[in-house]
This record gives sequence, C-alpha cells and structure tokens, in this order.
Amino acid sequence: MRRDIPAYGLPASTLEALRQAAPDGFERTSDRRWVSEPHSGIRRILEFQAMKGAQYSATWGFGVDFVPKFRRGRFSWKRTARSADFDVPLDPIDDAGIVPRWCSLAATDSARRVAAVARDAWTKASQDFSGVVTIADLLELMRVRAAMTFRRFGTHNYVQTDLARGLLQIAVGDIDEGMTRLSMFCERFDVRHDDAVLAKAIAHARARSDADDQ
Repeated sequence: MRRDIPAYGLPASTLEALRQAAPDGFERTSDRRWVSEPHSGIRRILEFQAMKGAQYSATWGFGVDFVPKFRRGRFSWKRTARSADFDVPLDPIDDAGIVPRWCSLAATDSARRVAAVARDAWTKASQDFSGVVTIADLLELMRVRAAMTFRRFGTHNYVQTDLARGLLQIAVGDIDEGMTRLSMFCERFDVRHDDAVLAKAIAHARARSDADDQ
C-alpha cells in the first residue's frame, strides 16, 4: 500500500494530478470538485464523487444560479462557486450501469493513471460543456435526456429535474408549461406552492424572460 495515502480521502499526489489536469476557467472548490464562473447564469461543474470500495468516479454537468437547491424538504440558494450544485448531472454511470474504468480512479492508483483518467474525464466533459451556451441550450439538453433510456438513474430520479426544468421554461418564456412543471414538483415533494424561496426563483426566471423580450 502506498505510504502517502491518508486515513480518509485521496493522497496528496493524486490530488495534485487532478489539480494539474483541470482546464483554465474553473475554480477548485474542494479537493475533488471544480466549478466555472456563471455564463448566462449557468455554471459548469465537474466532480470526482466518492463511491464504494474507495473508488472515485467523475460526474459533470450544469448548475443554474437562479435555481435553488432542494434537499431534505428545504430550499437553499446556490449562487456562488462554493455553493454551486448540479441541476443537470451527466453521470457516465447512468449510461453504463457500472462504474466505468475510463473515468474512475482509486486511492491506490499511480499518478500516471490518475492523470490519464482526469484527462479523459475533462475531455468528455468539455465536449458536453461546449454544447450549452444559453438557457435554451440547457433546456434542450434536458428535453433530449428526458427521452433517453439509462441503465441506472434516469432524469426523473434526480430531485432537481422538474424544479430546474420548470424554472428554465419560465426563463425562456414558456410560462404556462414551466408553472405546470413546478406544480408537479411541488406535489411530488410536498412543497408549498407559495414557498418564499420558490417564489423568488420564479420571479427571477420571469425577469429573465421579460429582459429577453425587450
């Protein structure tokens, strides 16, 4: 066993290899997570998430500043790099049904393998990131993924899906469809329709729609 492996987490050499692989324009907000500045309110996120068996697998995707996070029955804002979280996760495990070797690593892996995994993960993530420039682009990505079949989790398995999609629909001017989707979210998770944070998020999405119309 490598001597530089701490009791918990990844060794310093692994973390350094991950750091070196990250492209410009991303802030490292924790040992295994990188977040971009917002563009059109959208942040790009990549994280090596902890799995069973001391494995770590890359997940990437998008978080929207005006979409609040819903966890344990409560809303909270995620408007900074450090509080950012996924609204639209793109997880290779969902596609494969298993932890793919090409985007996963272990605490015992060599620095050379870690660098290769990080490079491949960032290459694929960057391809996905490049396809989303506007809110409309992200909404289209959500529409396409909602029609896909996955081996593990589908989009309906993620708590943020209807919340984010509803607010994005409002932001592009599809007010009725967006409000209908938010009602579905509220009913599914027993959320008050007049929740203060949700009301502010709707107002922000409406403001974006009004601004685009001018």
